[in-house]
Amino acid sequence: MTAPQQPVSPSLQDLGTYLQGLAHIQLERDRLRLEHAAKEAQANRQLQTEEAARQVQAKQAAEQTERDAALEQLRLLRLRHAHLLDEVPAVRTEFDALLANPVGHDTRRVLPEVQAEMSALPKYLEQLKKVAQTGMGAQQLEPLLPKGLFQIAVAHQEASQWLAKMPKHGLARYVKIGTNGERLPAFAAHWVAVLDTASKLIWELKTEGGAHSEARTFTNYGDAREGDSSAYVQEVNREKFAGHTDWRMPTIDELTQLFGATSELEHGWGVSKGGFFWSSSASSDGYAWFISFHGGSRNYNSRSSQNAVRLVRVGQ
Repeated sequence: MTAPQQPVSPSLQDLGTYLQGLAHIQLERDRLRLEHAAKEAQANRQLQTEEAARQVQAKQAAEQTERDAALEQLRLLRLRHAHLLDEVPAVRTEFDALLANPVGHDTRRVLPEVQAEMSALPKYLEQLKKVAQTGMGAQQLEPLLPKGLFQIAVAHQEASQWLAKMPKHGLARYVKIGTNGERLPAFAAHWVAVLDTASKLIWELKTEGGAHSEARTFTNYGDAREGDSSAYVQEVNREKFAGHTDWRMPTIDELTQLFGATSELEHGWGVSKGGFFWSSSASSDGYAWFISFHGGSRNYNSRSSQNAVRLVRVGQ
């Protein structure tokens, strides 16, 4: 009978080999797990990058759509205000430049600014016309003109403030004329004629003394004889009074119209009530019409009579 075998105890070497194997397996598992996690993280990052790119593209497309819509609104504004922009060439040029090259501007941001500027344009032009009627020169007007894109509202406010400082009389209708025919501001201290913007007539300013004195009187034969109103017309045109040589005698109707304005003009404009003034209108042989600036009555008298003369010319 065979005796039972005794179990064989593993050697220390076998145990070490076994443990090394287990460790290798565990390391391989960890490596595979980390590799999988890295690939998964990379895939997630790729998805996030693609999603972010899609969002950026969608945002850019939406913004471009908004810019295109804003640009179309700007074009419509340009068409709607074309007749007004023609009165402000600098603004019109800048507007056209914006429409021709909108890439340099965010039209979404620009649109509400331009809308506000265009809404202020009619009132600004109205104020600018009033300023122009004062005879303000180009250099004086410069601070009242729009700047940038487009600063019309600011210019309108500046024009309003400037006009608020002006005297009320004659601002909208009458303009002082200088020695060379230039328009002067209403506050000018020296002028030689007055333009009535309603009738387009420029009236000679009469003075207290000198060649244009209101005290000088003339006959009214019209034949250029010495001391006649016609000789005075030639005298004034020879000196190129107020820069012009087309001064003439006014008609009786023109003088009547001037008298109707003297209540407004007599204070500060040098057109006073008083005196009898010849007209170029004939009454009958040897007689011509004149007007009394004391009360506005019209009458006729012999051309040999002596009356004052206030010359006139058609202005612009």
